[in-house]
Amino acid sequence: MRPLYVKNLSVKQKALVLLAILSLLAIVYILRSPPAGNVGLLPFPSSPSLPLQISGSYPSSDSFLLDLPRIAVIFYFNQSIDLDKLRVEISPQTEVEISLGYDQKSILIRPESSWKTNIEYKFTVFGVKNVILTEKKLTFLDLKQHPDLLPKYDLPPGGI
Repeated sequence: MRPLYVKNLSVKQKALVLLAILSLLAIVYILRSPPAGNVGLLPFPSSPSLPLQISGSYPSSDSFLLDLPRIAVIFYFNQSIDLDKLRVEISPQTEVEISLGYDQKSILIRPESSWKTNIEYKFTVFGVKNVILTEKKLTFLDLKQHPDLLPKYDLPPGGI
């Protein structure tokens, strides 16, 4: 095999070699040179931090037919929350278990034993600096005392 000399290459081959060398030099220059000022991708502007707010609750009404004695009362927030930065007061005083929802944007409040029926509970949720985020009054109704509140279903002829 004989050595490759520039004088032995055709004009087309010389142009390709020159183009390859220039491309390599350009890549090396781009990779080694520091960015100049604000050239390049600009960061996406972040939205201002929104204040923590309650976006809803469950049950949403002020009375609820109690079919499960340990059903959770849920408060939904407009952003992820930290349980250590919230405080919940319940009147009358009730021993409860408070946990964070799977979405990190809700808290679940369950009684240690069970909710009492026909008693109005007042839930107050406090945020940072003891700011009241919401107050909710809720009465759990006894299923046996309020059968008229059960949903009515029309059964097809002959039953199910």
